[in-house]
Amino acid sequence: MFSGLTEKLFGTPKEKRTQLYFRDDGKATFRKLCVEDASMVEKDSNGKIIKGWKHFYKLQFLFEGFKSLSADMVTLAFDRHYVLDPFNLLNKEERPAMDSNLDSPSIMQIAKSRCYKIDTTTKGGQYTNAIILFCGSGTIIEILIMGYLKAKGMA
Repeated sequence: MFSGLTEKLFGTPKEKRTQLYFRDDGKATFRKLCVEDASMVEKDSNGKIIKGWKHFYKLQFLFEGFKSLSADMVTLAFDRHYVLDPFNLLNKEERPAMDSNLDSPSIMQIAKSRCYKIDTTTKGGQYTNAIILFCGSGTIIEILIMGYLKAKGMA
């Protein structure tokens, strides 16, 4: 009952996954990233997406934890790769095409994920719009009547 209300008030909760991110300088860092439209995304301070990596659940590996790092499922990522699959776990159909072919299965999966996300968001209904229009119009008419009465000296 309250889950729908909390989603309306606070937005839908973001799914976060842990990524082991390898950089060109040989350093690696663990970080938590949001999963949006079947991709792990890195955002700037304004919430704009800077980079993204295709997220496959079969490319998650169990990390036992170490010192201050908690145990979690971790996805490997590299700066220059859209998908990092060093163990060849993905089959040919799952591998994203590196060309600009919009008919590739990976692009189609992102598009379908985005469509499902848009379909599940609540939209204002016809009755909601009618109530808002009625209340707004009533308020404007009331203000006009009060102004008229004040101008006539009756108020």
